Amino acid sequence: MGKDMVERNIKLDIKTVDPTISEALAVIKNYPYIKGLKTCWYDPNDQSLNFQFLFETGLPSRLRETKEGVKAEEEVIFSFSSEYPALGPTIKLRPDFNRSLAHVQPGEKGSNVIPCLVDGEQNEFFHAEGLWSLLNQVKSWFDKAVANNLIDPKQGWEPIRRDSVKDTIVLDGRQAKAEAEKRSYSPFEIRALRFTKYFLQNQGVESFYFRSLMSSEPLTISDRNVNNLFKSDRYDDFAHGYSLGIFIRPGKDASGKRAVADTYQPDTVQSYEDLLEFASAVGCGENFTNALNILKKKLTRSSSDGFSFPVVFVFCVQRPFHLIGQASSIELIPYVVESAFPDLFTDQSKIQVYAASHRESIKPVMLKQISGFPDTQEPLNTTLIGCGSLGSKIAIHLARSGIAPNRLIDKNALSPHNAARHALLPMGGDGIQAIWLQSKANAVEYGISGLGQKTEAYYEDVCKAVADNNMLNQFFPNKNQIVINATAALSVRDALGSIAYKSDKARTLEASLFGNATLGFLSIEGKKRNPSTTDMIAEFYELSRSEPSLKNALSMKDMA
Repeated sequence: MGKDMVERNIKLDIKTVDPTISEALAVIKNYPYIKGLKTCWYDPNDQSLNFQFLFETGLPSRLRETKEGVKAEEEVIFSFSSEYPALGPTIKLRPDFNRSLAHVQPGEKGSNVIPCLVDGEQNEFFHAEGLWSLLNQVKSWFDKAVANNLIDPKQGWEPIRRDSVKDTIVLDGRQAKAEAEKRSYSPFEIRALRFTKYFLQNQGVESFYFRSLMSSEPLTISDRNVNNLFKSDRYDDFAHGYSLGIFIRPGKDASGKRAVADTYQPDTVQSYEDLLEFASAVGCGENFTNALNILKKKLTRSSSDGFSFPVVFVFCVQRPFHLIGQASSIELIPYVVESAFPDLFTDQSKIQVYAASHRESIKPVMLKQISGFPDTQEPLNTTLIGCGSLGSKIAIHLARSGIAPNRLIDKNALSPHNAARHALLPMGGDGIQAIWLQSKANAVEYGISGLGQKTEAYYEDVCKAVADNNMLNQFFPNKNQIVINATAALSVRDALGSIAYKSDKARTLEASLFGNATLGFLSIEGKKRNPSTTDMIAEFYELSRSEPSLKNALSMKDMA
Protein backbone atom coordinates (compact mmCIF):
# COMPACT_ATOMS: atom_id res chain seq x y z
CA MET A 1 0.00 0.00 0.00
CA GLY A 2 1.62 3.24 -1.17
CA LYS A 3 2.27 6.31 0.95
CA ASP A 4 -0.40 8.38 -0.82
CA MET A 5 -2.95 5.67 -0.12
CA VAL A 6 -2.12 5.69 3.59
CA GLU A 7 -2.49 9.46 3.74
CA ARG A 8 -5.87 9.71 2.04
CA ASN A 9 -7.50 6.63 3.61
CA ILE A 10 -9.06 6.46 7.07
CA LYS A 11 -8.20 3.77 9.62
CA LEU A 12 -11.15 1.50 10.22
CA ASP A 13 -12.45 0.05 13.48
CA ILE A 14 -13.45 -3.45 12.45
CA LYS A 15 -15.95 -3.67 15.32
CA THR A 16 -18.13 -1.05 13.65
CA VAL A 17 -18.43 -2.92 10.34
CA ASP A 18 -21.90 -3.73 9.00
CA PRO A 19 -23.06 -7.29 9.98
CA THR A 20 -23.30 -8.45 6.34
CA ILE A 21 -19.65 -7.55 5.78
CA SER A 22 -18.70 -9.09 9.14
CA GLU A 23 -20.22 -12.37 7.94
CA ALA A 24 -18.16 -12.15 4.73
CA LEU A 25 -15.00 -11.47 6.75
CA ALA A 26 -15.69 -14.56 8.83
CA VAL A 27 -15.87 -16.66 5.65
CA ILE A 28 -12.59 -15.16 4.40
CA LYS A 29 -10.80 -15.75 7.73
CA ASN A 30 -11.87 -19.42 7.71
CA TYR A 31 -10.51 -20.05 4.24
CA PRO A 32 -7.52 -22.43 4.62
CA TYR A 33 -5.08 -20.32 2.59
CA ILE A 34 -5.81 -17.08 4.43
CA LYS A 35 -3.11 -16.33 6.99
CA GLY A 36 -4.73 -13.44 8.82
CA LEU A 37 -5.91 -9.87 8.50
CA LYS A 38 -3.03 -7.42 8.04
CA THR A 39 -4.82 -4.06 7.99
CA CYS A 40 -8.13 -2.40 7.07
CA TRP A 41 -9.25 1.09 6.08
CA TYR A 42 -12.08 3.19 4.68
CA ASP A 43 -11.50 4.87 1.31
CA PRO A 44 -13.56 8.10 1.08
CA ASN A 45 -13.00 8.35 -2.69
CA ASP A 46 -15.19 5.39 -3.54
CA GLN A 47 -16.69 4.92 -0.06
CA SER A 48 -15.36 1.38 0.17
CA LEU A 49 -14.28 -0.74 3.14
CA ASN A 50 -10.98 -2.47 2.44
CA PHE A 51 -9.47 -5.47 4.23
CA GLN A 52 -5.95 -6.63 3.43
CA PHE A 53 -5.28 -10.31 4.14
CA LEU A 54 -2.19 -12.46 3.68
CA PHE A 55 -2.88 -15.23 1.18
CA GLU A 56 -0.71 -18.35 0.95
CA THR A 57 -0.05 -18.90 -2.75
CA GLY A 58 1.27 -22.46 -2.57
CA LEU A 59 4.98 -21.99 -3.28
CA PRO A 60 7.26 -24.85 -2.13
CA SER A 61 8.61 -24.17 1.35
CA ARG A 62 12.16 -23.55 0.11
CA LEU A 63 11.02 -20.72 -2.17
CA ARG A 64 9.88 -17.29 -1.07
CA GLU A 65 9.25 -15.82 -4.54
CA THR A 66 9.06 -17.01 -8.15
CA LYS A 67 11.18 -15.46 -10.89
CA GLU A 68 7.99 -13.73 -12.12
CA GLY A 69 7.68 -12.05 -8.70
CA VAL A 70 4.85 -14.05 -7.11
CA LYS A 71 5.53 -14.32 -3.38
CA ALA A 72 4.82 -17.23 -1.05
CA GLU A 73 2.45 -14.96 0.85
CA GLU A 74 0.68 -12.24 -1.13
CA GLU A 75 -1.26 -9.28 0.18
CA VAL A 76 -4.82 -9.57 -1.12
CA ILE A 77 -7.34 -6.76 -0.62
CA PHE A 78 -11.07 -7.48 -0.39
CA SER A 79 -12.81 -4.20 -1.16
CA PHE A 80 -16.50 -3.92 -0.20
CA SER A 81 -18.57 -1.13 -1.71
CA SER A 82 -21.63 0.42 -0.11
CA GLU A 83 -23.73 -1.73 -2.49
CA TYR A 84 -22.55 -5.00 -0.93
CA PRO A 85 -23.95 -7.69 -1.14
CA ALA A 86 -25.75 -6.59 -4.33
CA LEU A 87 -22.25 -6.02 -5.71
CA GLY A 88 -19.67 -8.56 -4.61
CA PRO A 89 -16.23 -7.60 -3.29
CA THR A 90 -13.50 -6.39 -5.63
CA ILE A 91 -10.28 -8.34 -5.16
CA LYS A 92 -7.02 -6.44 -5.56
CA LEU A 93 -3.31 -7.23 -5.39
CA ARG A 94 -0.38 -5.00 -4.47
CA PRO A 95 0.41 -2.13 -6.92
CA ASP A 96 3.86 -3.54 -7.78
CA PHE A 97 2.54 -7.02 -8.60
CA ASN A 98 3.88 -8.22 -11.97
CA ARG A 99 1.43 -6.88 -14.58
CA SER A 100 2.99 -8.94 -17.35
CA LEU A 101 1.18 -12.01 -16.03
CA ALA A 102 -1.98 -12.80 -17.99
CA HIS A 103 -5.57 -12.50 -16.77
CA VAL A 104 -5.05 -9.06 -15.24
CA GLN A 105 -7.49 -6.20 -15.64
CA PRO A 106 -6.15 -2.95 -17.18
CA GLY A 107 -5.17 -0.22 -14.77
CA GLU A 108 -3.01 2.83 -14.28
CA LYS A 109 0.59 2.47 -13.23
CA GLY A 110 0.81 2.56 -9.44
CA SER A 111 -2.76 1.38 -8.89
CA ASN A 112 -3.65 -1.94 -7.31
CA VAL A 113 -3.54 -4.88 -9.71
CA ILE A 114 -6.93 -6.53 -10.21
CA PRO A 115 -6.76 -10.19 -11.32
CA CYS A 116 -9.29 -11.63 -13.76
CA LEU A 117 -10.67 -14.54 -11.77
CA VAL A 118 -13.60 -15.90 -13.78
CA ASP A 119 -14.63 -16.33 -17.39
CA GLY A 120 -17.48 -13.83 -17.51
CA GLU A 121 -18.82 -11.26 -15.07
CA GLN A 122 -17.38 -11.73 -11.61
CA ASN A 123 -20.45 -10.35 -9.84
CA GLU A 124 -22.66 -12.94 -11.55
CA PHE A 125 -20.26 -15.66 -10.43
CA PHE A 126 -20.37 -14.29 -6.86
CA HIS A 127 -24.18 -14.44 -6.76
CA ALA A 128 -24.29 -17.88 -8.39
CA GLU A 129 -21.51 -19.61 -6.47
CA GLY A 130 -20.91 -17.55 -3.32
CA LEU A 131 -17.90 -16.03 -1.60
CA TRP A 132 -16.19 -19.36 -0.84
CA SER A 133 -16.14 -20.28 -4.54
CA LEU A 134 -14.73 -16.84 -5.33
CA LEU A 135 -11.92 -17.54 -2.85
CA ASN A 136 -11.31 -20.83 -4.67
CA GLN A 137 -10.92 -18.82 -7.88
CA VAL A 138 -8.29 -16.65 -6.15
CA LYS A 139 -6.40 -19.81 -5.12
CA SER A 140 -6.68 -21.25 -8.64
CA TRP A 141 -5.40 -17.98 -10.11
CA PHE A 142 -2.38 -17.99 -7.78
CA ASP A 143 -1.68 -21.66 -8.56
CA LYS A 144 -1.40 -20.79 -12.24
CA ALA A 145 0.55 -17.59 -11.54
CA VAL A 146 3.09 -19.53 -9.45
CA ALA A 147 3.54 -22.06 -12.26
CA ASN A 148 3.54 -19.24 -14.87
CA ASN A 149 0.84 -21.00 -16.90
CA LEU A 150 -2.00 -18.50 -16.71
CA ILE A 151 -2.06 -18.77 -20.50
CA ASP A 152 -3.02 -22.27 -21.66
CA PRO A 153 -2.14 -22.91 -25.35
CA LYS A 154 -5.02 -25.38 -25.61
CA GLN A 155 -7.50 -22.76 -24.43
CA GLY A 156 -5.87 -19.96 -26.42
CA TRP A 157 -3.98 -16.72 -25.96
CA GLU A 158 -5.47 -14.34 -23.40
CA PRO A 159 -6.25 -11.01 -25.14
CA ILE A 160 -5.32 -7.77 -23.41
CA ARG A 161 -8.15 -6.99 -21.00
CA ARG A 162 -10.34 -4.02 -21.94
CA ASP A 163 -13.30 -4.65 -19.61
CA SER A 164 -13.40 -1.14 -18.17
CA VAL A 165 -12.43 0.75 -21.35
CA LYS A 166 -15.19 3.04 -22.60
CA ASP A 167 -13.79 4.05 -26.01
CA THR A 168 -15.15 1.75 -28.69
CA ILE A 169 -13.88 1.07 -32.22
CA VAL A 170 -16.34 -0.79 -34.43
CA LEU A 171 -14.68 -2.64 -37.30
CA ASP A 172 -14.72 -5.89 -39.23
CA GLY A 173 -12.07 -8.03 -37.53
CA ARG A 174 -11.66 -10.33 -40.50
CA GLN A 175 -11.05 -7.39 -42.77
CA ALA A 176 -8.41 -5.99 -40.43
CA LYS A 177 -6.60 -9.31 -40.30
CA ALA A 178 -6.79 -9.66 -44.07
CA GLU A 179 -5.27 -6.20 -44.46
CA ALA A 180 -2.47 -7.23 -42.11
CA GLU A 181 -1.59 -9.97 -44.59
CA LYS A 182 -1.32 -7.51 -47.50
CA ARG A 183 0.59 -4.41 -46.39
CA SER A 184 2.56 -2.84 -43.55
CA TYR A 185 -0.13 -0.31 -42.74
CA SER A 186 -3.51 0.58 -44.21
CA PRO A 187 -5.44 3.86 -43.69
CA PHE A 188 -9.24 3.81 -43.46
CA GLU A 189 -11.81 6.51 -42.96
CA ILE A 190 -13.59 6.48 -39.60
CA ARG A 191 -16.83 8.10 -38.51
CA ALA A 192 -16.63 9.14 -34.86
CA LEU A 193 -19.15 10.25 -32.25
CA ARG A 194 -17.75 11.80 -29.10
CA PHE A 195 -19.62 13.21 -26.13
CA THR A 196 -18.35 16.40 -24.52
CA LYS A 197 -16.86 16.54 -21.05
CA TYR A 198 -19.65 18.87 -19.92
CA PHE A 199 -22.32 16.37 -20.96
CA LEU A 200 -20.55 13.36 -19.49
CA GLN A 201 -19.58 14.98 -16.22
CA ASN A 202 -23.30 15.49 -15.64
CA GLN A 203 -23.58 11.72 -16.12
CA GLY A 204 -20.81 11.10 -13.60
CA VAL A 205 -18.16 9.87 -16.08
CA GLU A 206 -15.24 11.34 -17.96
CA SER A 207 -15.00 12.22 -21.63
CA PHE A 208 -14.60 9.35 -24.08
CA TYR A 209 -15.19 8.45 -27.72
CA PHE A 210 -18.55 6.77 -27.70
CA ARG A 211 -18.10 5.01 -31.04
CA SER A 212 -15.88 5.07 -34.08
CA LEU A 213 -16.87 3.11 -37.17
CA MET A 214 -14.25 2.16 -39.74
CA SER A 215 -15.09 2.17 -43.43
CA SER A 216 -14.93 -1.06 -45.39
CA GLU A 217 -12.46 0.06 -48.06
CA PRO A 218 -8.82 1.16 -47.62
CA LEU A 219 -8.10 4.84 -48.21
CA THR A 220 -5.32 6.44 -50.24
CA ILE A 221 -4.06 9.68 -48.68
CA SER A 222 -3.18 12.19 -51.37
CA ASP A 223 -2.61 15.92 -51.65
CA ARG A 224 -6.03 16.26 -53.25
CA ASN A 225 -8.09 14.50 -50.58
CA VAL A 226 -6.12 15.43 -47.48
CA ASN A 227 -8.34 18.44 -46.72
CA ASN A 228 -11.44 16.26 -46.87
CA LEU A 229 -10.20 13.64 -44.42
CA PHE A 230 -10.97 15.55 -41.23
CA LYS A 231 -14.39 17.02 -40.64
CA SER A 232 -16.23 17.74 -37.43
CA ASP A 233 -19.57 19.16 -36.37
CA ARG A 234 -19.48 20.26 -32.74
CA TYR A 235 -22.55 20.68 -30.58
CA ASP A 236 -23.16 21.36 -26.89
CA ASP A 237 -23.33 17.71 -25.90
CA PHE A 238 -21.36 15.87 -28.57
CA ALA A 239 -19.14 16.10 -31.63
CA HIS A 240 -19.60 14.10 -34.81
CA GLY A 241 -17.11 13.90 -37.61
CA TYR A 242 -14.68 12.00 -39.80
CA SER A 243 -11.05 11.10 -39.31
CA LEU A 244 -8.50 8.36 -39.95
CA GLY A 245 -8.06 4.80 -38.72
CA ILE A 246 -4.88 2.89 -39.51
CA PHE A 247 -4.15 -0.84 -39.30
CA ILE A 248 -0.53 -1.52 -38.31
CA ARG A 249 0.92 -4.97 -38.82
CA PRO A 250 4.15 -6.39 -37.27
CA GLY A 251 7.46 -6.09 -39.05
CA LYS A 252 9.99 -8.89 -39.49
CA ASP A 253 12.25 -10.43 -36.89
CA ALA A 254 15.96 -11.23 -37.26
CA SER A 255 15.14 -14.40 -39.23
CA GLY A 256 13.05 -12.50 -41.76
CA LYS A 257 9.74 -13.88 -40.52
CA ARG A 258 6.84 -11.86 -39.14
CA ALA A 259 7.56 -10.77 -35.56
CA VAL A 260 5.63 -12.77 -32.96
CA ALA A 261 4.71 -11.11 -29.65
CA ASP A 262 4.90 -14.11 -27.31
CA THR A 263 5.08 -12.20 -24.01
CA TYR A 264 1.87 -11.09 -22.36
CA GLN A 265 1.74 -7.35 -21.68
CA PRO A 266 -0.68 -5.41 -19.52
CA ASP A 267 -2.51 -2.44 -20.95
CA THR A 268 -0.67 0.45 -19.29
CA VAL A 269 -0.45 2.82 -22.28
CA GLN A 270 -1.36 6.32 -21.13
CA SER A 271 0.91 8.59 -23.18
CA TYR A 272 2.37 8.91 -26.64
CA GLU A 273 5.72 7.70 -25.32
CA ASP A 274 4.02 4.62 -23.84
CA LEU A 275 2.41 3.95 -27.22
CA LEU A 276 5.77 4.05 -29.01
CA GLU A 277 7.19 1.60 -26.47
CA PHE A 278 4.19 -0.69 -26.84
CA ALA A 279 4.43 -0.68 -30.65
CA SER A 280 8.08 -1.67 -30.45
CA ALA A 281 7.41 -4.41 -27.88
CA VAL A 282 4.80 -6.13 -30.07
CA GLY A 283 6.93 -5.96 -33.21
CA CYS A 284 5.04 -3.08 -34.84
CA GLY A 285 7.50 -0.30 -34.03
CA GLU A 286 9.05 0.18 -37.47
CA ASN A 287 5.75 0.07 -39.37
CA PHE A 288 4.15 2.40 -36.82
CA THR A 289 6.97 4.91 -37.24
CA ASN A 290 6.74 4.70 -41.04
CA ALA A 291 2.99 5.30 -40.92
CA LEU A 292 3.49 8.30 -38.62
CA ASN A 293 6.09 9.81 -40.94
CA ILE A 294 3.76 9.51 -43.93
CA LEU A 295 0.92 11.08 -41.94
CA LYS A 296 3.10 13.96 -40.81
CA LYS A 297 4.21 14.60 -44.36
CA LYS A 298 0.72 14.47 -45.85
CA LEU A 299 -1.36 15.99 -43.09
CA THR A 300 0.73 19.08 -42.48
CA ARG A 301 -0.86 20.33 -45.70
CA SER A 302 -4.32 20.06 -44.21
CA SER A 303 -6.27 23.26 -43.71
CA SER A 304 -7.60 22.05 -40.33
CA ASP A 305 -5.12 24.17 -38.35
CA GLY A 306 -5.99 24.64 -34.70
CA PHE A 307 -8.33 21.67 -34.53
CA SER A 308 -7.64 18.35 -32.84
CA PHE A 309 -8.90 15.09 -34.28
CA PRO A 310 -8.79 11.47 -33.15
CA VAL A 311 -6.65 9.09 -35.19
CA VAL A 312 -7.29 5.41 -34.46
CA PHE A 313 -4.34 3.00 -34.60
CA VAL A 314 -5.21 -0.70 -34.66
CA PHE A 315 -2.19 -2.91 -33.99
CA CYS A 316 -2.60 -6.32 -35.64
CA VAL A 317 -0.36 -8.19 -33.18
CA GLN A 318 0.86 -11.68 -34.08
CA ARG A 319 0.55 -14.11 -31.15
CA PRO A 320 2.26 -17.53 -30.94
CA PHE A 321 -1.07 -19.40 -31.10
CA HIS A 322 -4.79 -18.74 -31.53
CA LEU A 323 -6.67 -16.37 -29.25
CA ILE A 324 -9.26 -17.67 -26.79
CA GLY A 325 -12.49 -18.41 -28.66
CA GLN A 326 -10.99 -17.62 -32.06
CA ALA A 327 -9.27 -19.49 -34.86
CA SER A 328 -6.92 -16.58 -35.62
CA SER A 329 -3.61 -15.84 -33.87
CA ILE A 330 -3.81 -12.10 -34.70
CA GLU A 331 -4.91 -9.87 -31.81
CA LEU A 332 -6.42 -6.48 -32.67
CA ILE A 333 -5.40 -3.81 -30.15
CA PRO A 334 -6.81 -0.30 -30.85
CA TYR A 335 -5.74 3.05 -29.45
CA VAL A 336 -7.15 6.52 -30.05
CA VAL A 337 -4.55 9.27 -30.43
CA GLU A 338 -5.74 12.88 -30.42
CA SER A 339 -3.40 15.54 -31.79
CA ALA A 340 -3.83 19.07 -33.11
CA PHE A 341 -2.88 20.50 -36.49
CA PRO A 342 -0.44 21.60 -37.75
CA ASP A 343 1.88 20.17 -35.05
CA LEU A 344 0.71 16.62 -35.67
CA PHE A 345 2.40 14.15 -33.29
CA THR A 346 5.28 16.54 -32.58
CA ASP A 347 4.56 18.05 -29.17
CA GLN A 348 4.20 14.85 -27.14
CA SER A 349 3.00 16.70 -24.04
CA LYS A 350 -0.17 17.75 -25.89
CA ILE A 351 -0.98 14.35 -27.38
CA GLN A 352 -3.78 12.41 -25.69
CA VAL A 353 -3.85 8.62 -25.93
CA TYR A 354 -6.83 6.43 -25.02
CA ALA A 355 -7.06 2.66 -25.02
CA ALA A 356 -10.09 1.50 -27.01
CA SER A 357 -12.02 -1.74 -27.15
CA HIS A 358 -12.74 -3.52 -30.41
CA ARG A 359 -16.34 -4.35 -31.24
CA GLU A 360 -17.22 -6.32 -34.34
CA SER A 361 -19.26 -4.49 -36.94
CA ILE A 362 -22.68 -5.98 -37.61
CA LYS A 363 -22.20 -8.09 -40.71
CA PRO A 364 -23.66 -11.38 -42.01
CA VAL A 365 -20.61 -13.43 -41.02
CA MET A 366 -20.91 -12.41 -37.36
CA LEU A 367 -24.70 -12.83 -37.33
CA LYS A 368 -24.41 -16.32 -38.84
CA GLN A 369 -21.85 -17.31 -36.26
CA ILE A 370 -24.01 -16.14 -33.34
CA SER A 371 -27.07 -17.84 -34.88
CA GLY A 372 -25.28 -21.16 -35.30
CA PHE A 373 -25.00 -21.14 -39.10
CA PRO A 374 -21.71 -22.06 -40.84
CA ASP A 375 -20.26 -18.80 -42.16
CA THR A 376 -19.28 -20.59 -45.38
CA GLN A 377 -22.86 -21.61 -46.12
CA GLU A 378 -24.43 -19.51 -48.86
CA PRO A 379 -28.01 -18.44 -48.05
CA LEU A 380 -30.85 -19.28 -50.41
CA ASN A 381 -31.68 -16.50 -52.84
CA THR A 382 -35.02 -15.33 -51.49
CA THR A 383 -37.93 -13.13 -52.58
CA LEU A 384 -40.27 -12.15 -49.74
CA ILE A 385 -43.76 -10.90 -50.58
CA GLY A 386 -45.65 -9.07 -47.86
CA CYS A 387 -43.89 -6.86 -45.29
CA GLY A 388 -46.70 -6.52 -42.76
CA SER A 389 -46.98 -7.97 -39.26
CA LEU A 390 -45.93 -11.50 -40.29
CA GLY A 391 -43.69 -10.76 -43.27
CA SER A 392 -41.70 -8.08 -41.42
CA LYS A 393 -40.92 -10.52 -38.61
CA ILE A 394 -39.79 -13.19 -41.08
CA ALA A 395 -37.59 -10.67 -42.90
CA ILE A 396 -35.99 -9.25 -39.74
CA HIS A 397 -35.39 -12.69 -38.20
CA LEU A 398 -33.72 -13.86 -41.40
CA ALA A 399 -31.58 -10.71 -41.38
CA ARG A 400 -30.63 -11.28 -37.72
CA SER A 401 -29.36 -14.70 -38.80
CA GLY A 402 -27.23 -13.13 -41.54
CA ILE A 403 -29.44 -14.40 -44.36
CA ALA A 404 -31.69 -11.45 -45.21
CA PRO A 405 -34.12 -11.80 -48.15
CA ASN A 406 -32.69 -10.55 -51.43
CA ARG A 407 -35.93 -8.84 -52.48
CA LEU A 408 -38.93 -7.40 -50.62
CA ILE A 409 -42.28 -6.74 -52.33
CA ASP A 410 -45.31 -4.99 -50.85
CA LYS A 411 -47.86 -2.69 -52.49
CA ASN A 412 -48.96 -1.02 -49.24
CA ALA A 413 -47.60 1.77 -47.05
CA LEU A 414 -47.29 1.65 -43.29
CA SER A 415 -50.18 2.93 -41.20
CA PRO A 416 -50.23 3.80 -37.48
CA HIS A 417 -52.17 0.64 -36.61
CA ASN A 418 -49.31 -1.47 -38.01
CA ALA A 419 -47.24 -0.46 -34.98
CA ALA A 420 -49.25 -2.92 -32.86
CA ARG A 421 -47.79 -6.00 -34.57
CA HIS A 422 -45.02 -4.92 -36.94
CA ALA A 423 -41.39 -5.96 -36.40
CA LEU A 424 -40.19 -2.36 -36.81
CA LEU A 425 -40.48 0.20 -34.04
CA PRO A 426 -41.66 3.81 -34.35
CA MET A 427 -38.68 5.99 -33.44
CA GLY A 428 -39.01 8.78 -30.89
CA GLY A 429 -42.14 9.55 -28.91
CA ASP A 430 -42.37 13.17 -30.06
CA GLY A 431 -40.79 12.88 -33.51
CA ILE A 432 -42.37 12.77 -36.91
CA GLN A 433 -41.65 9.01 -37.11
CA ALA A 434 -40.37 9.25 -40.67
CA ILE A 435 -40.04 5.48 -41.04
CA TRP A 436 -43.82 5.24 -40.50
CA LEU A 437 -44.51 7.42 -43.54
CA GLN A 438 -43.24 5.12 -46.31
CA SER A 439 -43.94 1.82 -48.01
CA LYS A 440 -43.71 -1.32 -45.93
CA ALA A 441 -41.06 -2.79 -48.23
CA ASN A 442 -38.83 0.29 -47.99
CA ALA A 443 -39.25 0.46 -44.21
CA VAL A 444 -38.16 -3.17 -43.77
CA GLU A 445 -35.29 -2.57 -46.21
CA TYR A 446 -34.11 0.25 -43.95
CA GLY A 447 -34.32 -2.03 -40.90
CA ILE A 448 -32.30 -4.73 -42.64
CA SER A 449 -29.60 -2.21 -43.59
CA GLY A 450 -29.01 -1.66 -39.87
CA LEU A 451 -28.09 -5.35 -39.69
CA GLY A 452 -25.31 -4.87 -42.25
CA GLN A 453 -27.15 -6.33 -45.25
CA LYS A 454 -28.66 -5.09 -48.46
CA THR A 455 -31.96 -5.98 -50.05
CA GLU A 456 -34.01 -4.61 -52.93
CA ALA A 457 -37.41 -3.15 -52.00
CA TYR A 458 -40.33 -2.92 -54.44
CA TYR A 459 -43.39 -0.80 -53.68
CA GLU A 460 -45.44 -2.81 -56.18
CA ASP A 461 -48.33 -5.23 -56.59
CA VAL A 462 -46.73 -8.61 -57.23
CA CYS A 463 -49.85 -9.72 -59.13
CA LYS A 464 -48.83 -7.46 -62.03
CA ALA A 465 -45.88 -9.75 -62.68
CA VAL A 466 -48.29 -12.26 -64.21
CA ALA A 467 -48.55 -10.09 -67.31
CA ASP A 468 -45.36 -7.99 -67.05
CA ASN A 469 -42.17 -9.77 -68.11
CA ASN A 470 -39.91 -6.99 -66.77
CA MET A 471 -41.45 -7.30 -63.32
CA LEU A 472 -41.17 -11.06 -63.54
CA ASN A 473 -37.43 -10.78 -64.19
CA GLN A 474 -36.98 -8.31 -61.33
CA PHE A 475 -39.03 -10.17 -58.73
CA PHE A 476 -38.05 -13.75 -59.65
CA PRO A 477 -34.68 -13.76 -61.44
CA ASN A 478 -32.85 -16.88 -62.61
CA LYS A 479 -30.93 -17.16 -59.30
CA ASN A 480 -34.13 -17.09 -57.21
CA GLN A 481 -34.58 -20.23 -55.06
CA ILE A 482 -37.28 -19.44 -52.50
CA VAL A 483 -40.39 -17.23 -52.76
CA ILE A 484 -41.98 -16.51 -49.36
CA ASN A 485 -45.60 -15.42 -49.49
CA ALA A 486 -46.52 -13.76 -46.18
CA THR A 487 -49.50 -11.74 -47.47
CA ALA A 488 -52.38 -14.19 -46.78
CA ALA A 489 -53.96 -12.60 -49.88
CA LEU A 490 -55.97 -14.88 -52.16
CA SER A 491 -55.02 -12.82 -55.20
CA VAL A 492 -51.29 -13.14 -54.46
CA ARG A 493 -51.56 -16.89 -53.86
CA ASP A 494 -53.42 -17.37 -57.14
CA ALA A 495 -50.90 -15.20 -58.99
CA LEU A 496 -47.94 -17.14 -57.63
CA GLY A 497 -49.66 -20.38 -58.55
CA SER A 498 -49.85 -19.27 -62.17
CA ILE A 499 -46.40 -17.68 -62.56
CA ALA A 500 -43.72 -19.65 -64.33
CA TYR A 501 -40.57 -18.85 -62.31
CA LYS A 502 -37.36 -18.24 -64.22
CA SER A 503 -35.52 -20.81 -62.11
CA ASP A 504 -36.45 -24.50 -61.97
CA LYS A 505 -35.21 -24.50 -58.38
CA ALA A 506 -37.57 -21.75 -57.19
CA ARG A 507 -40.31 -22.93 -54.84
CA THR A 508 -43.01 -20.99 -52.99
CA LEU A 509 -43.12 -21.12 -49.22
CA GLU A 510 -46.40 -19.79 -47.82
CA ALA A 511 -46.84 -18.49 -44.27
CA SER A 512 -50.24 -17.35 -43.02
CA LEU A 513 -52.05 -16.66 -39.76
CA PHE A 514 -55.80 -17.28 -39.32
CA GLY A 515 -58.40 -16.67 -36.62
CA ASN A 516 -56.64 -13.71 -34.94
CA ALA A 517 -53.38 -15.66 -34.97
CA THR A 518 -54.86 -18.73 -33.25
CA LEU A 519 -53.80 -20.86 -36.22
CA GLY A 520 -50.61 -20.77 -38.24
CA PHE A 521 -50.16 -22.28 -41.70
CA LEU A 522 -46.79 -23.03 -43.28
CA SER A 523 -46.32 -24.88 -46.56
CA ILE A 524 -43.61 -25.32 -49.16
CA GLU A 525 -43.98 -26.55 -52.70
CA GLY A 526 -42.42 -29.78 -53.83
CA LYS A 527 -39.57 -30.04 -56.30
CA LYS A 528 -40.38 -28.40 -59.62
CA ARG A 529 -43.44 -26.94 -57.85
CA ASN A 530 -45.23 -30.27 -57.62
CA PRO A 531 -47.37 -30.06 -55.55
CA SER A 532 -47.83 -26.31 -56.04
CA THR A 533 -48.70 -23.68 -53.46
CA THR A 534 -52.35 -23.77 -54.57
CA ASP A 535 -52.37 -27.56 -54.24
CA MET A 536 -51.07 -27.21 -50.69
CA ILE A 537 -53.70 -24.67 -49.58
CA ALA A 538 -56.46 -26.73 -51.20
CA GLU A 539 -55.38 -29.77 -49.19
CA PHE A 540 -55.31 -27.63 -46.05
CA TYR A 541 -58.87 -26.45 -46.68
CA GLU A 542 -60.00 -30.03 -47.23
CA LEU A 543 -58.49 -31.12 -43.90
CA SER A 544 -60.22 -28.20 -42.20
CA ARG A 545 -63.65 -29.39 -43.32
CA SER A 546 -63.51 -32.36 -40.92
CA GLU A 547 -61.42 -30.86 -38.11
CA PRO A 548 -63.55 -28.56 -35.84
CA SER A 549 -60.62 -26.58 -34.40
CA LEU A 550 -59.30 -25.77 -37.88
CA LYS A 551 -62.79 -25.05 -39.19
CA ASN A 552 -63.50 -22.61 -36.35
CA ALA A 553 -60.22 -20.79 -36.82
CA LEU A 554 -60.95 -20.39 -40.51
CA SER A 555 -64.58 -19.33 -39.84
CA MET A 556 -65.65 -22.30 -41.93
CA LYS A 557 -68.65 -23.44 -39.81
CA ASP A 558 -70.99 -23.24 -42.81
CA MET A 559 -68.78 -25.25 -45.16
CA ALA A 560 -70.66 -28.12 -46.77
